Amino acid sequence: MSNQETKQEQIQFPAQQELKHLRTRCGKVYALGNNRFRAVVQTTPVHEYDAATHQWVELSAEKRQQMAAQAHSPIATFADSANSAENAAGILDTYVKEGSTQNFSHDERLWISTTNYYGNRLTYLKVVDLPRLGANHFITSAKLCVRNVYAPTADTAIMCTEVLEDWNPETITYDHQPDVSGVYQDYCRVLKNQYSWKEFDVTNLARKWYLGENHGVQLSAPESESSFSQLHSSETANQPYFVLEYASLAGLESYLTYDHQSAGLAGTGSVSLVNGNLIFSHADTAMNGNRLPVSITHYYNSCDSDKDEFGMGYGWRTSLHQTLHK
Repeated sequence: MSNQETKQEQIQFPAQQELKHLRTRCGKVYALGNNRFRAVVQTTPVHEYDAATHQWVELSAEKRQQMAAQAHSPIATFADSANSAENAAGILDTYVKEGSTQNFSHDERLWISTTNYYGNRLTYLKVVDLPRLGANHFITSAKLCVRNVYAPTADTAIMCTEVLEDWNPETITYDHQPDVSGVYQDYCRVLKNQYSWKEFDVTNLARKWYLGENHGVQLSAPESESSFSQLHSSETANQPYFVLEYASLAGLESYLTYDHQSAGLAGTGSVSLVNGNLIFSHADTAMNGNRLPVSITHYYNSCDSDKDEFGMGYGWRTSLHQTLHK
């Protein structure tokens, strides 16, 4: 995994465990293929819902360690429990070779080449089991990570390009490739005599993937140089993985834009122009004071319309139901 991952505490849950009792303000999800996902949750903002008191309680370090120790399966933090081995793997990959009609979807290596010796070879990857996100979540970063098998004798570049048409890893060949964009999405450099994980920034593409336009990416060598690279495929332990970071836009934030409609004494409705989320606020009471002024407001949030976390009705809470994040 990347160095950034090791800086955060990793918690893996069985697929059967209900996630509605856990929450975090921001999250990061790793899609590992074969219907497996790993959630890396930041330590500070993790809370557990106490059904007896209808309150969110911060998880202690000891409790987090216990939960990690009790995790028997790397499966599925954000995957549906209905997922099975019959479904497609989380990340599909293959490569094509010029002059060959052979399919390489089950090879352990992904080839990229523009050399005369190996010929032209192109790699294709697609994240088919995207981690589930709510309507209130905004993707802040998405990266596709790969690891090289071969340590090059000179620095080598790998270019990442959006694929514009659907493709099947079991049938794709060099003569039957999908169209790709004429603009590179990102690139990385594999340094001389080094084995390491490399990542491609696919944030803009990931937002399109969640809208249904998911055809994956093509990895290629620059046309201006003669070079080749070999990467681990999903058939190996060092398989490619997908890193998704997101933030919640569920509440009223000063940096977001809303349409507001007053309902008089009943309160004010606000509709987010970012995701269409409805927030309705009703002022209960307010007491002025120089030392301890107090105000209490009821809030309804359509993103929580299926939850009664505080015993106040589905989607409702007050301004006192808050958590403090360091």
